[in-house]
Amino acid sequence: MGYLNNQQINNLDKLISKYELNDFRDQILRIAKTSIQITPAEPHHYQAVGTTRIGGRPDLPMNIEWPRIRDLYLVFLAQINLSEIRFGDKTKAALTEATQLSLLNQGDLVRIPYEHELLPKTGMLYFFLGSTKNYHNIEHRVIYVPEIRFSKLGPPQAPDKETMIKTDRGEWFMPYSVNLQPAISLPMFFYREFESELDAQVSEYQYENFMELCDSLNNSMGFDLPASRLLGYPYSPDVDWQLGDHLHIEWKLSSSKLRGEFHQWSLLFELHSHDETNMYWGDWGKLAFMIRHDHLAQMDFSHTFLTGFSH
Repeated sequence: MGYLNNQQINNLDKLISKYELNDFRDQILRIAKTSIQITPAEPHHYQAVGTTRIGGRPDLPMNIEWPRIRDLYLVFLAQINLSEIRFGDKTKAALTEATQLSLLNQGDLVRIPYEHELLPKTGMLYFFLGSTKNYHNIEHRVIYVPEIRFSKLGPPQAPDKETMIKTDRGEWFMPYSVNLQPAISLPMFFYREFESELDAQVSEYQYENFMELCDSLNNSMGFDLPASRLLGYPYSPDVDWQLGDHLHIEWKLSSSKLRGEFHQWSLLFELHSHDETNMYWGDWGKLAFMIRHDHLAQMDFSHTFLTGFSH
C-alpha cells in the first residue's frame, strides 16, 4: 500500500467500482503506489535557476564537473529539484480488518518503507545519459547534490559536441520546464507485484478490466500516453527482465536469489519520449532508472541501473 492520500483513494475506489473489481479492492490498494507524473510545460530559457526541467544544460554547482565516461562527456537528460516534489498528505488506504490482520500475521506491515518515504526532501537530482547503441544496461550517471545554493548554480560551459558521447538522437535536447503532479501508479501485466497479488485470482475478463483501469489512471490526468514519472512502477515488464539479466550476469546471482533481490529494487525515474524536447527512445519508448531501496535510503545514487524499452 503506497500511502495514497484521501483524494487518491476516492479516485481509485471509483475506478475499482467502474471496472467491477470490488472483490480485489484490498489487493489493488495494497499494491498501489504514489508517484509524480512529469509532463513538459513550455520551452525553458534558463530564466529560473535550479528549477526542475528536462533537456538543455544542467544548473550544476561550481564544484561539480560535467560527468564523463572514457573522456567523453555524457548527455544531460533532466534535473529534479526535490523541494518542488509534493506527494500530498500521507494517508494509509483503508483496508478491511481481515486483510490488516492477515498482513500483520505475515509481517507485511513492517516491510521496507515506500520509496517516497526514502526519497530526499531537498536537494537536486541530475540525470545523464551515455551511449544508446545498446538499450540494455545503459551507461549513465545520476548525481545528487543535497544542499542547493542557488547563487552558486548556473548552466556550465557546454562541452564541445565533438567531445560528447553520441546518442541516437544527438548530443542535446530542447530545454523544457515541466508540470509535476501527484499520481497513482499500479503495476502493469506480468510485473512482479501484479503476479503476486492478482495474477492467479483474476479471470480473463477481470484481467482486461484491470488493464483498462490502469489506462484510465493515465487518461484521467489528461495523458494520451503514459507520462514520465518519479517513483511508482515502470510501465513495462521488460524493465524487470533486463534488471534480472543484469543481476544474474553482473552480480552473479542465482535464479533462486533473484526473486528476493527484485523486491529490493524500485523505479527512481522514468523518462518518456517527447516531441517537444526531441527525445525519442527506440520506437516511442522510455528510459527507466532503477535503484535499490537501501541505496535510496542512504542517498547513494552511484549504483543505479538504466534500461530502455519501446511500447
